[in-house]
Amino acid sequence: MSIDPDERPSGGEVLERLALHADVEGSTQTIQTGTFVGRRKELGALEQAQSDVRTGAGVTILVHGESGVGKSFLVQQFTDRLRQDPNVMIYRGRCYERESVPYKAVDGIVDALCLFLRELPSEEVIALLPANAGLLCRVFPVIAQVPAIAEARAAAQDVSNPKELRLRVFAALRGLLSNMARRWPMVLIVDDLQWADADSVALLAQLTRPPQAPALLLLGTQRVATETRQRMQAGEIEASRLEGDVRHVYLEPLPPEDARSLVMQLMGGSQDEAEVRAIAAEANGHPLFIDELIRRRGTLNHDGAPLRLDEAVWQRVRKLEPAARKLLELVATASMPLRQDTTADAAAMDFGQLVSLTSVLRSANFVRTTGMHREDMIETYHDRVRESVLAHLEPPQRAAWHGRLAHALERAGDTDPETLATHWLGAGDPSRAAEHALRGADQAASALAFDHSVRLYRLALELRPDSLEAGRAIRKRLADALVNAGRGPEAAQTYLQIAGDDMSPATLDLRRRAAEEYLCSGHFNEGQVVIRDVLASLGESYPKSQGAALTSLFYSRFVLRLRGLTFERRTASSIDPGTLQRVDALCSAGSGFSMTEPVRGSSFHTRHLLSALRAGEPVRVTRALSMFSIGTGSRGGPTREQTAKQLAEIRTLMKTLEPDPFLEGLALGVGGFAHYFVGEWDKATEELLKAEETLRDHCVGASYELNATRLVLCRNQIFRGDFIDLAKRAPVYLREADQKGDLYASVGMRSNPTYLLAMLDGDLERAEHELAVAEKHLTADSFQLQHLYCVAGRAQIDLYRGDGAAAHQRWVESWPKAKRGLLFVVQITDITALEQRARSMLTLATATATADAALLAKVDADIAALEGKKMPWSSALASLLRAGLHAARGDKARALDAATSAANTLTGLGMRLQAAVARRRQGELLGGGQGQALVADANAWMHGQGIRDPDRITAVYAPGFARLT
Repeated sequence: MSIDPDERPSGGEVLERLALHADVEGSTQTIQTGTFVGRRKELGALEQAQSDVRTGAGVTILVHGESGVGKSFLVQQFTDRLRQDPNVMIYRGRCYERESVPYKAVDGIVDALCLFLRELPSEEVIALLPANAGLLCRVFPVIAQVPAIAEARAAAQDVSNPKELRLRVFAALRGLLSNMARRWPMVLIVDDLQWADADSVALLAQLTRPPQAPALLLLGTQRVATETRQRMQAGEIEASRLEGDVRHVYLEPLPPEDARSLVMQLMGGSQDEAEVRAIAAEANGHPLFIDELIRRRGTLNHDGAPLRLDEAVWQRVRKLEPAARKLLELVATASMPLRQDTTADAAAMDFGQLVSLTSVLRSANFVRTTGMHREDMIETYHDRVRESVLAHLEPPQRAAWHGRLAHALERAGDTDPETLATHWLGAGDPSRAAEHALRGADQAASALAFDHSVRLYRLALELRPDSLEAGRAIRKRLADALVNAGRGPEAAQTYLQIAGDDMSPATLDLRRRAAEEYLCSGHFNEGQVVIRDVLASLGESYPKSQGAALTSLFYSRFVLRLRGLTFERRTASSIDPGTLQRVDALCSAGSGFSMTEPVRGSSFHTRHLLSALRAGEPVRVTRALSMFSIGTGSRGGPTREQTAKQLAEIRTLMKTLEPDPFLEGLALGVGGFAHYFVGEWDKATEELLKAEETLRDHCVGASYELNATRLVLCRNQIFRGDFIDLAKRAPVYLREADQKGDLYASVGMRSNPTYLLAMLDGDLERAEHELAVAEKHLTADSFQLQHLYCVAGRAQIDLYRGDGAAAHQRWVESWPKAKRGLLFVVQITDITALEQRARSMLTLATATATADAALLAKVDADIAALEGKKMPWSSALASLLRAGLHAARGDKARALDAATSAANTLTGLGMRLQAAVARRRQGELLGGGQGQALVADANAWMHGQGIRDPDRITAVYAPGFARLT
């Protein structure tokens, strides 16, 4: 069946009226050319998207354009065609600038879903419900009107953690829509997405996120200015924060000639060219505005020039009788739909009078309504009407209307608190506004709309400075909401603001949480200062140098080896709070450093594990053992068996605990990291993908763990040579990091996968820009893993340019710093650095006609060092380097043997890029038909992965062959 619960007149109705007018005046052809035929391409894009959805794919299409350009009419034309199929379900919602309900972009859609589900037999509804469907009632209370969902709510598992609950609610709505989309073609329409709140965008992103997104069409309209639209089209600013297959339709105003033709036809063939040009220019190609200006045709402003659009609207408003004009002022001040009985109350008139005046305003296209009943809604016909009326209201008039609306909405009793806060603030009563803002913030937090609650908590604090204790309580709720929203740096600042100058034990946990949020979001300088003070307060030392950290690590591991992993189980309530604070502080310190300064991080996590074992609280022990095992696994091959035993111990412990998605995500991460550290790329991908899904969709407060998993997953995909998958993931991960101010994730993404994707595409300017942005946020007082990644990235770009000297110099300068920072204790870092340094020297050594024998000897030493790691993948890379070394020395036979061996081994290891490069070098050395086939096969694979120039990439990853090829 076709369902569209939003039957209010759309902005496109003016275009319909224009078409009718044109028929009367005999100018149908012009109107069709300007408004219908001219949109044929855009309408075709919408129809193509719907066709693609029918194949089982989810598609999002966003229609961008200025106010009045015809977005709504285009969507209306599209949906009119869809309704020819009685099976298509169309659900429509709309965002309003002043509307403040949580998830306002989907609120209307959920209302419509509720109406539909209520009409289905219960057994059919039950068949559609996903797991956790009952939790939907927490965010969307209206859906409890569906009996089957109300019953599911009663049986729903209680989830106390708000962020986890939000993730489950998102997953439940996604599951419901997926199940429905399998039975009926579905289209979700959201008008005016530019007013969508951050929580709505997060929910829509979850609904559209691949893989296995619901097979439906999400169609949104966005009002954007011409300059913004042009920048979107040029890629200068982000056009969407949604995920998956997102397509964009940009509606342009009518070209000047078409606009003038339209003006002339609507004016009955006017020959006054100056007036025609003036109206067309003022309307700027917008049919809606052309109509409004022609209504006031011939009217001049006080300068004698043709009337401008806003003035044209206001001239018509001024001619209204006083009661109708006041009603329009009230509706415009509301800035969103109002129930008509509430409108009558605020306007101090009886309902009959309201109906009469509304008819006048509606016939003049000043307002629109959903009907004529008390519960039906009224709003301004178009934003330009509202803006014009408000622009001519004096401040006292506005304040008076806000006050009337606030009183009437309070009497109505079902108004959301933020709307009341807005009107009380507009009425000049900040105290009452703050009261409602605080209530709205709590409701938004309860509805899991974390960004919404953050804004309202801040508004409440701004409007009503409370007593110290009340202010602290509000700020604590604000800080927790910031954490839940993933905005670590802001949360840290708020926790410290609450703590103030108080250094008592009562504020210690606030400071610890601040330190963790700083460190785990990459704000290391701020985080180190805070965590050092926290540890000192607990009697724990902070190693000031890498040498001191290494000493601490050796000692802690020695103690751990002596005592083992046994512990006496205790409940958290039976343990001294100071002891638990010590465990948590060491955990925060370890997490903050483990992915930047591996020795310092391992030192803290070893102490963390010892402290957790002594305390005996099983959940903390499991987490500590998981983090410790990642540090153990980072040493690669020599600790492979030890890491496997520790992972088995973690699994055994978890079986004795209540199911915990966070611990499960950690355990999966440990397994993924372990495979990654020993070069088992395909196995690592499988585990890391599971870990990412668990941490992303089912865990709270796991931003750091999720980011670490994503970064390692991206690096793992680089080793696998799966750049198609990487190109889908990296931009999404980077966008999330930038939006949340997470420097750890942002720097990590830019200094590894993002710059590399640009380089593979041949865009060196963009690659260097990504690295430059990352380098701005590196600490100046230490050399961390991120510094090394940036050096490696810069050297890779040098090699792409064929500048071996620059690449080699980077390694000469940075190698001692990396050694002092003890970065090479991580085996995978050691191997990749050795391999790239060898490539840089080999490129430099063969840059002239006569190879540099001294440099070639150093390359030979690095190859031997790689072989000495006794890891299959490092030996395979050594074989490829040795092929280049033989080629540089002119030994073609040995170079061919080494390249063939490298190609075979790398293929078996799943290192697809290096295997393709080796196969290409093998083909170049073989020559003939067989050699050409190998080269063509390697080139085809590279092109298929988005690599623009296989010649350059081959020179980067397998240098030294210039003399033989």
